[in-house]
Amino acid sequence: MSNKIAKILKILVVEDDNTSRELLRRILLEKGTVDAASNGVDAIAYFKESIEKNEHYDLICLDIEMPKASGHEVLTFVRNMEKENGIEGIFKTKVIMTTASHGEEDVVNAFMGECDAYILKPVNKTILFERMREIGLIKNTD
Repeated sequence: MSNKIAKILKILVVEDDNTSRELLRRILLEKGTVDAASNGVDAIAYFKESIEKNEHYDLICLDIEMPKASGHEVLTFVRNMEKENGIEGIFKTKVIMTTASHGEEDVVNAFMGECDAYILKPVNKTILFERMREIGLIKNTD
């Protein structure tokens, strides 16, 4: 038996669809604590508060098409606030865009905005955990 304890992640799920938000929340509870926001403005408030409390999110799962502020706008806010607060490199929050959009423009904009991964809905647990491994949030044994 290993003495190694898996890191408990601090996660924010941002999704305007109740069913998708609850599905993601339940899946991700296996990996850590999960806050959930139903629109971009609430997501920005959660992120801002996490920075102010020095309790940064390890992961944000972020829908693109949302009311009040799009996923692209939220991502821009997150990256700008990290820069303003000197959060760089491996300390930056990992962002996985979770969206139904197959549009090339959305994919390009997401990666130009410095997202770490992109998953099409409906989100599959295996694929989500695979992306989390690829971006260094979890290990193969987690």
